[in-house]
Amino acid sequence: MAIVGRVCAIDCESIVVDFRHATRKVSNRLVSAKLGDFVVVRGNLAIEKLEKKEGKTLLQYQTALVKKLHAKKKPKAG
Repeated sequence: MAIVGRVCAIDCESIVVDFRHATRKVSNRLVSAKLGDFVVVRGNLAIEKLEKKEGKTLLQYQTALVKKLHAKKKPKAG
């Protein structure tokens, strides 16, 4: 599964990617992303750099999906 995030820090050949619900340090060898770039991450590797508009849109959809999944897991009171 691949997920979209925004680069929030750079450390040599690694980047820290913010997925809004979590952050992760991944390899930047394939895409050479810069601070603020949106990237697609699979495993521990950034595999694609996205245009800003596309990255924002996909990150919003991904965040909404995560919230929906977490809401389903919570038991209802009453």
